[in-house]
Amino acid sequence: MMADRLTKARRYLSRWWNDLSFRAARDAVGAVRYEPRRIVLAGGRGLDELKVSQAAPTVARIAHGLDAVAERVSVAAGSSLGATAEAWVRWFTGAAGGLIDNVGAAAIDDLPIPGAVSPRMLKPHLHTVGVLVVDMRGFSKLTLALSDPEELTGKIEEYLAELTRVVEEHGGVVFQYTGDGLLALFLPELTRLDGRQLVEHLIGPMSTDLHRSFRGLQERWRNEWQEGGRSIPKIGLGVGVTYGPGTIGMMGPAGRKYFGIVGSPVNQAAFLCSKARAGMTLIDEATLIANGAARPKGSRRIRLKSEKLHQRIATIEVRSN
Repeated sequence: MMADRLTKARRYLSRWWNDLSFRAARDAVGAVRYEPRRIVLAGGRGLDELKVSQAAPTVARIAHGLDAVAERVSVAAGSSLGATAEAWVRWFTGAAGGLIDNVGAAAIDDLPIPGAVSPRMLKPHLHTVGVLVVDMRGFSKLTLALSDPEELTGKIEEYLAELTRVVEEHGGVVFQYTGDGLLALFLPELTRLDGRQLVEHLIGPMSTDLHRSFRGLQERWRNEWQEGGRSIPKIGLGVGVTYGPGTIGMMGPAGRKYFGIVGSPVNQAAFLCSKARAGMTLIDEATLIANGAARPKGSRRIRLKSEKLHQRIATIEVRSN
């Protein structure tokens, strides 16, 4: 009993520390704009659209103020001394701003933030990660059965909150919700697992906990619907997993950046998830072989046809316990 409590306490502290480190690193990245003022030379308009994530409001306000002052000075110089003077003022303010941004970007690269995540990691870069995509099977039937919008949104909120909890307990980061599903990243730095260990963890304990938690939700919903004498839609959970190199970091439009990934791992995991039956987890066999991961007991090998890639993909189907 005491050992279980200590294990839970260590997991909680580790998750809290990683979350704190991630937030600190994100704010550090958000405070630097990476040479946006250089683009002032192209016209000097639309400065607000050149900002990165507004994770550091104070820094953002100061930057907005400096840009506004530079803009007014440039316009005044043009009105009083002509277009040449305005061009020179813009050039000097742009060069000065670019120098400041360069110094700031270099400073955060090696910022000594404790924990598993550093500012350098949050700048877009190529990184090998685990990608997990989850989707509900029978969601259309569920929307028809739950005609009350408030009840439907409540069930979706409960469902996504539960899956997010499981993902985060296993060291994952949810970076996108897709209506009745989610996409999550698993970084070796956060999970403290190497490639083989991480792959085996994703198709083993991680997937098992996801399916078990969903079955718990499903059971509660079934009891609720039975007590109300309502029809019970048949729903399930499909999971797609892969592990490989993709471009990760803070992405998206100015002021609304998020931690995400683009590249083949996302496409592969989404494809596998779309083909996974209820209660199943799919992973491409190439990922297992490349990382020396063991094939789970009781799994079976299937071949899936990818219309986009115009080929069949050797896949391992793992049934949840």
